[in-house]
Amino acid sequence: MDVIGDVGKTIPSNPPKTEKDLANWIVELFEYFGIQSAKVLGWSFGGFVAANFAIHEPERVEKLGLLAPYMTFVKGGVGFLLGFLPLLIPSKFTVRIFEKALCYKTNFNCIQHSHILYERFRSAKMIMKVPPRVFTNEELQKLVMPVLLLIGEQEFLYNSRRAIERARKILYNCDAKLIKECNHAVVSDQPEYVRTRILDFFNSQI
Repeated sequence: MDVIGDVGKTIPSNPPKTEKDLANWIVELFEYFGIQSAKVLGWSFGGFVAANFAIHEPERVEKLGLLAPYMTFVKGGVGFLLGFLPLLIPSKFTVRIFEKALCYKTNFNCIQHSHILYERFRSAKMIMKVPPRVFTNEELQKLVMPVLLLIGEQEFLYNSRRAIERARKILYNCDAKLIKECNHAVVSDQPEYVRTRILDFFNSQI
């Protein structure tokens, strides 16, 4: 899904203005495709979007997978400021700096992915009305469904250990793990581990 307002090909004419609006947008997608409930997975900002949806519409989320969700559990560090560099100066050089900062292996190990990241900053605009934030204890306690939380030990954008610890304290049905030799780009830093954990989680009967 191309999140309305985020950098992408979509030109939003009426982007969500509140977190409830953001959740309702996914409800509309579910209803359009005839989906009553589903297993939901999100990475980075998508993790925040997925968590926000599950908080507002818990009955529609059977299981929730969060891969290095931005903010959500803890505040971001100064590293997020580096993301503004390719926005201000969209060049292959600045995008490469940003990519290297997010990856334990210094790149996505996929030329196509690196090119898409460059095009994302070069040709798109960001019109975001709903920025990511840290949810309160009361909000996170609404995540009553099974939750899988995977964050890299070398997470660049925030303190991964604090995020894992907070999730374990608040969510009673959460499998939260730190991934070794892994940065924010969990899907490329440790693809086999992440793929296996996601499939096991979604396919289990628990």
